[in-house]
Amino acid sequence: SRTKLDENTKLAYSWVTLDDLEKYKINLADFDGITNLISTSSPVNLGLFLVEYGKGKIKGSLRSEPYGGRDVVQIAKALGGGGHPYASGFQQEGTIDETLKKVIELNQEEKNEIIRQGLKQCTKFSWEKCAATVLETIEKVIINKEPPC
Repeated sequence: SRTKLDENTKLAYSWVTLDDLEKYKINLADFDGITNLISTSSPVNLGLFLVEYGKGKIKGSLRSEPYGGRDVVQIAKALGGGGHPYASGFQQEGTIDETLKKVIELNQEEKNEIIRQGLKQCTKFSWEKCAATVLETIEKVIINKEPPC
């Protein structure tokens, strides 16, 4: 199978070459919806489908899901494309391998940014504040019989 998973970024990806298009007499329209299927191979529903539609011409489609936290339009925009946070596309000149490498690098940068934001958010957390809030809620609901909200 040509569907692969980048273990580091959890990006599921596949591709079709110009030779495949010619050999099997298929065109771009034949692949509608395939990126959604590819994304289901990823633990975070993050998928990429690349098509070499001309010599040195690559079309890429990216898909994600809201719960995965990946905004694929940022990757597509960095490659001159666009779309929506969970469905985006782009075109590149070069090879499938070169394009795949760019997408994986951009995906890693976005993953690192999500981690940085999460770590920053963690600095705002306090077990003491959490415990105090829980005890306050227990006192209101159980002892004082107040509604929880």
